[in-house]
Amino acid sequence: MIRMDKRLKDVNLNYGLGVGETVYGTRKKLLFILKAINTHAKRRGMKMEDCEILDIGCGTGFNITIPIASMGYGILGIDSDRGTIDFARKTNSFDNLSFECETIEGIDRVFDVIVCSEILEHVEHPEDFLLQVGKRLKVGGIIIVTVPNGFGWFELEKLIYNIGIKYFISALSKLKMLKLPPADLVPNTLKERDAHLHHFTIKKLGEIFRESGFEMVKAKSSTLFSGPVTNSFFWGSKRFMSWNNKIIERLDLRFASGWYFILRSFKDAEHGC
Repeated sequence: MIRMDKRLKDVNLNYGLGVGETVYGTRKKLLFILKAINTHAKRRGMKMEDCEILDIGCGTGFNITIPIASMGYGILGIDSDRGTIDFARKTNSFDNLSFECETIEGIDRVFDVIVCSEILEHVEHPEDFLLQVGKRLKVGGIIIVTVPNGFGWFELEKLIYNIGIKYFISALSKLKMLKLPPADLVPNTLKERDAHLHHFTIKKLGEIFRESGFEMVKAKSSTLFSGPVTNSFFWGSKRFMSWNNKIIERLDLRFASGWYFILRSFKDAEHGC
């Protein structure tokens, strides 16, 4: 039996870079993904090294792919940006982790777990994308999806920030009235522009999942508040981070800044896989 509880608690968000929780719920998301993988492996009676995982749109790997590898799982991270993958390969020190500059269409293997974190909002046709993902999923496998609320606080705050609040925040910083968060030691991606093509509601996502042949096994909220304004003022407050993560659990999913999902094939559900 796989015992990971202590390792899950101790997992370091950015693989040893000393980064804790963020207003975006980055650590909360990582723990959700790790627990989902661990639970699936236990249920299927698999050893860590036998559980094959694919991380689509992995970026540099530091937020999700590398922490998963550090737990002992075999994982492949793919991303369409060559510069980002080159960076990921140079910083990779795990034998059980590999990176490829590839899209889902170019993958000819099947996996026990497929992670799609902050990807659906960037692809032109989400239903077609999930159909392709499903073809790379083993019988009884799961897909872990995380996606921002297209009409939540994050999108609103991003809009407010870009139309002028950023100049006010910059002025406060120059006057030494506000200490801004430090830049990421390792960026999520080296891709300069990666716009959101879709803005989802929880209802719309449910429709997309069903049309793609998947049922929602679990849904969880990320945080209540997130975005550049919240980050500028509360990035260093552990008390706020904790409250921000916990308060949303008492509210309807519609109020979350983003969501985490576990999906499985309708066919697997029908056959009890």
